[in-house]
Amino acid sequence: MSEDLMQGEDLDGQVEALQGKVKLLLMLLMVTLLVAAGAGGYAFMSTKALTQEVGDVKEVVAKRAAGVEKALPEMEAGARHVGTIHPLGNFVVNLLDPGNVRYVNCRIEVEVEDAATVKEITARDALFKDAVISLLGNQTYEDLLGIEGKAQLREELMVRFNRMLPSGQIARVYITEFVVQ
Repeated sequence: MSEDLMQGEDLDGQVEALQGKVKLLLMLLMVTLLVAAGAGGYAFMSTKALTQEVGDVKEVVAKRAAGVEKALPEMEAGARHVGTIHPLGNFVVNLLDPGNVRYVNCRIEVEVEDAATVKEITARDALFKDAVISLLGNQTYEDLLGIEGKAQLREELMVRFNRMLPSGQIARVYITEFVVQ
């Protein structure tokens, strides 16, 4: 009889141990389900935000594409005399994009009518380079996106450059290399 009681107590201990293991497995299952639900929710929200961002970029591109004809009037002018091309150099500048570390790597060249203007530019080389860096450093990726963005950059640079010249004028600004990362 004492052996039967011992086996019954042993059986109760085993049942309790199994119940503990079942509870542990249920808790692990619940935690796994919660983690999976959280990951799924995060993926859903990230996809939704990304879709919105893509839509915003498409809208910007569409707006800028509408102004392409306006941005490149020199294409309609036909053949013209090309003056002296003077390179200002390569520029690597961080863009003004909060939250993103982006930079632009570009090469700027200017077209002038005569050699005297090239001498004026060379004498003010630091001013011209500072103007390029200052302007690029205050641009965002969206500002430089597409043909219209680059045309706007050319126009702004030409205005700034011509203000710095006491005599002579810059006829055109060329962006001969342009990479944004």
